[in-house]
Amino acid sequence: MDFSKIDYVTHYRSQGLVPIPLHDVASGACSCRGGRTCTSAGKHPRVRRQDAIQANDQTWSGWLKDWPNMNLGILTGTESGVFAVDVDPRHGGDQSLEALLQANGPLPLTPSAGTGGGGMHYLFAIPPDVNIKNSVGNLQGSNGIAAGVDIRGDGGLIVVEPSTTKGAYRWGSGLPKRQDIAAAPGWLISAISASGRTRSHATATITPPLLSHLHGFTMPADASVFEGRRNNFLASAAGWLKKKGLSGVALIDMLKALNVAKCSPPVTDREVEQVASSINKYPGEQSGDDWQTPQPVKQSLPAVPSFDPAMLPGALRPWLLDIADQMQCPVDFLAVGAMVAAGAVVGNRIGVQPKRHDIGWVEVPNLWGAVVGRPGVMKSPALARVLAPLKRLEDKRLHAFPQVLAKYELEKLIYEESMKKIKAQISKGLTLHPSQMPTEPLKPQPPRLLLNDATYQKLGDVLHGNPHGVLVFQDELAGLLVRLEADGQEAARAFYLEAWNGLQPYVFDRIERGTVRLPRLCFSLLGGLQPSKLREYFFGAIKGGRTDDGLAQRLQLLVFPDVPKSWALVDRTPNMQAIQTADQVFDRLDALDPQAVGADVTPLTGGVPTLAFTDAAQLIFNEWWTSLERALRTTNRHPALESHLSKYRKLVPALALLDHLIEGAKGPITEPSLSRALMWGKFLYQHAKRAYASVTATSIDSAKNLSDKLIQGALNDGFTVRDIYRRNWSWLTDRKEVMAAVEILIDADWIRPCNKGLGADGRPAIHYTINPQVQKAA
Repeated sequence: MDFSKIDYVTHYRSQGLVPIPLHDVASGACSCRGGRTCTSAGKHPRVRRQDAIQANDQTWSGWLKDWPNMNLGILTGTESGVFAVDVDPRHGGDQSLEALLQANGPLPLTPSAGTGGGGMHYLFAIPPDVNIKNSVGNLQGSNGIAAGVDIRGDGGLIVVEPSTTKGAYRWGSGLPKRQDIAAAPGWLISAISASGRTRSHATATITPPLLSHLHGFTMPADASVFEGRRNNFLASAAGWLKKKGLSGVALIDMLKALNVAKCSPPVTDREVEQVASSINKYPGEQSGDDWQTPQPVKQSLPAVPSFDPAMLPGALRPWLLDIADQMQCPVDFLAVGAMVAAGAVVGNRIGVQPKRHDIGWVEVPNLWGAVVGRPGVMKSPALARVLAPLKRLEDKRLHAFPQVLAKYELEKLIYEESMKKIKAQISKGLTLHPSQMPTEPLKPQPPRLLLNDATYQKLGDVLHGNPHGVLVFQDELAGLLVRLEADGQEAARAFYLEAWNGLQPYVFDRIERGTVRLPRLCFSLLGGLQPSKLREYFFGAIKGGRTDDGLAQRLQLLVFPDVPKSWALVDRTPNMQAIQTADQVFDRLDALDPQAVGADVTPLTGGVPTLAFTDAAQLIFNEWWTSLERALRTTNRHPALESHLSKYRKLVPALALLDHLIEGAKGPITEPSLSRALMWGKFLYQHAKRAYASVTATSIDSAKNLSDKLIQGALNDGFTVRDIYRRNWSWLTDRKEVMAAVEILIDADWIRPCNKGLGADGRPAIHYTINPQVQKAA
């Protein structure tokens, strides 16, 4: 695609990157001082930094008119929220970077560009509360992280496409997008952040001297020492290094480098120093006068974004916002319930074809969702309000069912009379062709849209009569999840796992019921969860328990919002027009004719009519999908969260299709519907991270219980992990739980690790010293 210079400017600004006009090489203009020969022609700004920050469309139009041949730059640092790693091969940057990556692990996938001098720019997001300054890596690397590797942060800029200096600047995989700009690995942030430490304490690189001291020590290949094992890993490394003759500052420096390079996330520097100190001293040798007051053990969950009403289809938005205002409940609950309900009405009658030419990939909008909140935050009333249209549709179907049943009874009588005549003819010796035999009518099943409590066998019977799917709704979803975990429920659990796809056939073979065939097993799932129940269930999914089979990750529309602290008494007439419009939407979905909306049927789709994307929407989807697949292959997420994210291959296109149908559109799925689906994807991923992080709240419970035991004097100074879990205290029954609690209490200054001697392999036996203030309280 050909871009004009204004197109580049517009794109950079749309991604929150602040562009700045630069001199071009041919202009001969230079901002160098002192008459020196300029070695950076084409890289100097034409305007002040502040002018670029404040520039609007009109300003840029004037600049481009005055300087049509300008080069372009992007401001780095706080203005754009990014910093750049600038690799200059002329000063050995490519070799330096290779050495850093070999010692510390690969860089994550992020926008990168070739520079005019043959180097590379790598763009990274600036972490919260971190100050990234400019630095230059000279031949010795004394002012940067390595020779030839510069950092462009606060006060800096990088030259970007379509600029030209000695050569052209070009982005490697298309123009950068904000969502593609990766977070830098911990070792890189530690090396360059302005934390007040000297460079020797902040590089976090595993240098050749450190590697030589660690020769023979078992060490992970990347940053895979997770919470619960970090302190033991560092203490073991410290013991090994001490055995090799290191102590004092040298030992601390090497432990800090190991911490940032191998621990995910790294522990604090203060904790590293404590581990090093514990290796150099025996328990009684520490004065104890540097203890701080023990900090309260508090739970903390990752922040989640507020719900943006722009994510909702316009046809349902007024209805849902009106209910949220009336009920004073999070609109998140209502939005999830409404989208799952709409998807249940559509079921597997129509699908989306995410790829333009590969018609073998089809997704249907049978969504699975859960709303998480403590008791009393209006989960159940909210879901009841948005499920009202489904109940109305089911009542409407049931009201017409007697006529359907009467028609069946009439057809059955006709069939029986026909069979009597045929039997009489056969008894007289008449031979009939099989084609002359009448077809026995099938007894219709009562029409259903909602099920609350059914065995999976009964659910199969209901689906046999409602093949397009139903909504399985559980006010307290934990009851269903726990039931599926029970012994003897393996078949039921497998049934649920297969139903999420919505397209796979399923056959029941039972002695009592005979054979029941479901051409496409499909149903939606919705319910509420209390945070404690969510934690219990997700604990198994994360820790490798019985629930670690992907069922948790199928709850794609899972929201765990913050409940607003403000509340207002709202007592007014509901928005009747909005209610009527919502009812019309559900009526239209219930009467959906796939061919009428432009869906095609091909043999590879298994008979499911499908809609594709428009050309413009297809390009957007391809970019998003490419980014997703690369992220799944290159980032360091917990496997459970990574599995959850992988299910977005279905979530995003299914939401785009559903939005398209709710809006009453026909033909290919358009950009607005896909854009709203992508907004949902970003929003839901943040809630998923909170849900999985809530499992660590179990560690908080463990730490709180352990702190209570310390206050009660139930443990003596110098205790071990085994001293705790062998007592079988609540939330402290195994080594994993105890180690998680111990790490939290170390951070809160309740206890400190200490060493009681080294084994033959240099591995210390870890004991823990109790804060004297806790002992006095006991």
